[in-house]
Amino acid sequence: MRKKVVEVDIRALQNYPYPFASWPLILSSERIKEIARFVELFPKVLLKVIKETFGNNAQALANYVNEPLFICEMMLNMGVDPKDMLIRHDIIISGQKIKLLEVNAGSTIGGWQLDWLAGNFLRVLQAFPETALWNVKSRPIVENLFAALLASIKRIKGPGATGNIVMAVMSANQDNDEFVEDAILFFYEQFRLARKGSFPNGKLSICRNVSDLEFKPGGDVFMNGEIVDAFFIPVGDTMQGQDKLYYQLTSSSLRNKLVFPDSPHRLILGSKNLLALMHEALYKIELTDEERKLITENIPWGAKLNSKEANWQSEKVELRPFLMEQQHRLVIKKAHSFQGLDVFIGKDCSPEEWQEIIEKYGDDNDWLVQEYCKPDAVSICHPQDGIVGARAVWGIFDFGNNYSGAFIRAATIGMNDGVINSARGAIELFVMEEAAQARKMVI
Repeated sequence: MRKKVVEVDIRALQNYPYPFASWPLILSSERIKEIARFVELFPKVLLKVIKETFGNNAQALANYVNEPLFICEMMLNMGVDPKDMLIRHDIIISGQKIKLLEVNAGSTIGGWQLDWLAGNFLRVLQAFPETALWNVKSRPIVENLFAALLASIKRIKGPGATGNIVMAVMSANQDNDEFVEDAILFFYEQFRLARKGSFPNGKLSICRNVSDLEFKPGGDVFMNGEIVDAFFIPVGDTMQGQDKLYYQLTSSSLRNKLVFPDSPHRLILGSKNLLALMHEALYKIELTDEERKLITENIPWGAKLNSKEANWQSEKVELRPFLMEQQHRLVIKKAHSFQGLDVFIGKDCSPEEWQEIIEKYGDDNDWLVQEYCKPDAVSICHPQDGIVGARAVWGIFDFGNNYSGAFIRAATIGMNDGVINSARGAIELFVMEEAAQARKMVI
């Protein structure tokens, strides 16, 4: 069973750049309930913290998150509804509690690729009598993404909308064409499943050229003569060099003429700096017991690195000396970064290296310090090494403020420097969960 390799019958994934395990990680129903509650509550608490901390002071928000002023004005004036967000929460389980590492917002978040192989992983389980009758299921991540977009269309544009969604594919990277073309077919299939209950006549169309889009004076968007209700960017580097298009789409979104999850006032919620703000909020704004518990239990302590002081365990401390004293308990990271880059773990640095990092980035407005939380060990079936202990980072999908599936990146214990990322050698695992037992009638 340990040697079983998943059969990849999808052309684009036969050269998938990251290794993945044949055996899924199966979550208990209790863990699923815990994750679903976190997904439901976190965006609401974050938005409350932002609003009550900054009010209408967009300049203060811009200074804090290191974003342009006009985007922060847009966010505070127009607001953000979590039901219109596409989010991936990157978490670990530490001490059996969820710990949020970062929030990735928008439709370009990635991590849905193993969803493509859901049937293949199920066949692995069905190949052995010991696992064939396990009562498990997986959540269709891409279908859930479309369901969230269609729900936003219905809420924003009304049931009379068409349900037409445009998927942008304008990547200049020709090396990725095979993957993109196969991904399009998968997205078509998932869209057909998602539209059945809401917009049975809705269409999914592919936009390959900016000139295919027409923006009307009132904000309506058309492509090839048909109105567009939602626009999203799941693959490729579509928006690079497309500033005019980006702000036209945002303008239509602000007029409630288009569902556009990548508008900049929504993407602000992905700023790592906001995780530090949540800990500041413990001492600044009124919070319910549940909100306070979410911050203290699920958000690792953090502060902006250029702060003079911070609150640590209910006490105010001078930050620079504190960073040196508590080096082994801390992580320093850049707010605008990805793929595990620009992350320094205190316990893995010498005191001299740590001091150099502080001196180099200590006055930079885009760096923060967080408490280091060690991921609990899990057992996984590694493609080469068999059953091994590993530490995992979970990508938890939140589409429309609902838990919508997950994937996991895991690094064998002792394998790397503690930064767990696919681009740095971690393997990926498909996620399944315990299914509810069907009721049986005894006659």
